[in-house]
Amino acid sequence: GALGDKVYALIGNNTRDLMAYYVNGDSWKKKSEVPLSSLTPKKKNVKKGAAITTDGKYLYIVKGNNTKEFWRYYPEGDSWKEYEVPFSKGIKGSSMTFDGDSFVYVICGSNNAEWKRFNIYTEQFEECNPPSLPANKWKTGSWIVYVNDTIYGLRVGGKINEFYMIPIGGQGVKKKEMPLFGSTKKKKKAKEGSAGAYNPNDNLIYALKGGNTLEFFAYDLRKDTWMIREDVGQPTGTPSKKVKGGGALTYSEEAKGLFAFIGNGINEFWLYIPADKFLANTVPSDNKGIQIGTTSLKNFALTVIPTKNYLKVSYTLPVNIKATLKIYNTLGELVCSAASDKGYFVINVKSFSSGIYILKFAANEYQATKKLIIH
Repeated sequence: GALGDKVYALIGNNTRDLMAYYVNGDSWKKKSEVPLSSLTPKKKNVKKGAAITTDGKYLYIVKGNNTKEFWRYYPEGDSWKEYEVPFSKGIKGSSMTFDGDSFVYVICGSNNAEWKRFNIYTEQFEECNPPSLPANKWKTGSWIVYVNDTIYGLRVGGKINEFYMIPIGGQGVKKKEMPLFGSTKKKKKAKEGSAGAYNPNDNLIYALKGGNTLEFFAYDLRKDTWMIREDVGQPTGTPSKKVKGGGALTYSEEAKGLFAFIGNGINEFWLYIPADKFLANTVPSDNKGIQIGTTSLKNFALTVIPTKNYLKVSYTLPVNIKATLKIYNTLGELVCSAASDKGYFVINVKSFSSGIYILKFAANEYQATKKLIIH
């Protein structure tokens, strides 16, 4: 879960480690450990089915591992409080989402349709309205996302990748399903490792299919359509494994992008910045190890990789035309101008003072504007 300039993650895999990633420093630090339960005699670690979300102040953590443990963590004070989700069975495939106001919604994902909501003010679990999820069996890999008084949910466990819109207080409505045929052109159902996250900048829900694929999608709420995006990591690189159990997706306002965890027994972690030539996207500086992939128009990609003294800007175009790159400071003064037809620029930024810069790329109709922070 993203909170301020950090992204928090559970290692899982039968540990209790809670890690914090510092977006602007590109560094990880162990923040705390999820405590052992004091409400039940069973002392369990974090395993399959765990989930994490935030209300902007606290982190909320479901331990999974067939428990009903629900924890609230206060990062500023490094303090924990334990609760129990009143599900009829232990949690094997949870997903959580915060409504921006009062409630954290939690699904059980143990091949059932149970969900509850946690009131962050009364610190009590309540029945949801509607009281159960649409359709019967939601398995591990199912997920929910909150957008504007509505919960959107992908159900894993059916013959197709069922997708629902559930208005708060209303009945669930089936929407267009996530495509079975994605980038691989092979019929694949969403499975363990599937995850979703809402990006408020472009009003799209992004999703990992999971199930040992690298398939990545975007859902347009207004048009009720799914769009196939480039595989996780592309065009920058390819993860060493495919997305499976432990796969996760979270939106970071600080990074203006989505962080994807591969899961599948590895700790790889990729940043996707949806390109939009009308938006300036923050790129973390000195981001060795963070892969940034950006797509704007079809067959056009722009990747910015800052290192200590140089800025490498790679691009791919469907046609071989000359491209220009201009960098401006916050006063609007041009500090660098370059042209290339090689597919990349390498800019010496040693003489640049610390601060925010605007980077403008243009090659005929292929254009992108990005924000660059130099420390």
